[in-house]
Amino acid sequence: MLGARLHVGNLSAGTNENDLSNLFNGAGLVMFTTVPKDDRTGNLKNYGFVNMGSPEAGQAAIKSFHGHTLRQSQISVRVAEEKEA
Repeated sequence: MLGARLHVGNLSAGTNENDLSNLFNGAGLVMFTTVPKDDRTGNLKNYGFVNMGSPEAGQAAIKSFHGHTLRQSQISVRVAEEKEA
């Protein structure tokens, strides 16, 4: 694994990819962010994913932003679990 894929939970309504990218850039290079949409409602879900450029940047992001307040919500940050194919 070249980088680090992080799960970011407890996002407030309306938090989007740009919000995550802007925040996580403070810990290192952000390669990609996503906040899935609910298929039924079209609303953004209350979690997202951030792909950091290195494992070190991922660990720095966890240390810096787990428990951080983003848009009036205290977020959780952890290494994302790999999905089985």
